[in-house]
Amino acid sequence: MSCSSIPKNTKNSCAIFDERYLWYKHAKASYEKWGAPIHLQLAFIKKESDFNWMAKPPRVKLFKVIPFKRPSSSFGYSQAVVGTWEQYKDETNNKISKEKVTHIIVPPIFPGLKKYTVSEKNEKDGTVSYEIKGIEYTEKEIKTKIISAEKYINDCQQIDITKYKSKEESKKLLLLQKSVLSYEKRIVEYKNFLIDKCSFYPRKIIIEAAYDTEGLRNPLKRYSIRDFDFSDEEFKFELKGSVRISEKKENKLTLLASEDEFYFKINGFKEGIEDIRWKDRNYTL
Repeated sequence: MSCSSIPKNTKNSCAIFDERYLWYKHAKASYEKWGAPIHLQLAFIKKESDFNWMAKPPRVKLFKVIPFKRPSSSFGYSQAVVGTWEQYKDETNNKISKEKVTHIIVPPIFPGLKKYTVSEKNEKDGTVSYEIKGIEYTEKEIKTKIISAEKYINDCQQIDITKYKSKEESKKLLLLQKSVLSYEKRIVEYKNFLIDKCSFYPRKIIIEAAYDTEGLRNPLKRYSIRDFDFSDEEFKFELKGSVRISEKKENKLTLLASEDEFYFKINGFKEGIEDIRWKDRNYTL
């Protein structure tokens, strides 16, 4: 279903579904898949965006007059920030849009905290690039996640479980209870992150690469020094912020990042070589 205008009465679920019948079908499908009651789904969207598919946080004003940047990239019905939505799409392998009700009628998204993002691409000149970018979380952002997760859990606990009588209803209740347990663990993760002053850094990041030859189960174990060496001049590096290369050895790179604001990029490999297997792992320093 495509984006549409805001329902005339966002306080009445019957009025919403009378006006947007397909929304009911998708809400029901979500209930059957996730176990989240329809009224909770609507309450979540109402709270986050009041059913405004174009909803964005108000801009900060310089000198209380001049419109400036928005405090976050929250957008659409779910008000999910860019990083959260991209992670959701990656983890579900679903390239969807957060501007559509059909896509955000799911339980609220409380993802695990990531230390950095990774991306790779084939450049127009035939070379291959690999990028790592640190992720910065604010204390306000984490506290907001905790409040939202606790409210969702509390709302779920108010549900009358005696209404879930049939076998199918029991399955939905089980799904709902599993989501609650998952979010309770997520809250612990968020609170521990606050204790750590909202940072995973400093960290050591080790990157490995190898030609991904068809038929090989683990190309990294089959790497040969004759394939390539990251110390060769054909490889170009771009570093921004609090990161440096501490070691370049054969098919391994070791990065040291002191803070979460950093960017690293490696570009190279011979023209025409597109299939590269990459692997990264990281450790607290």
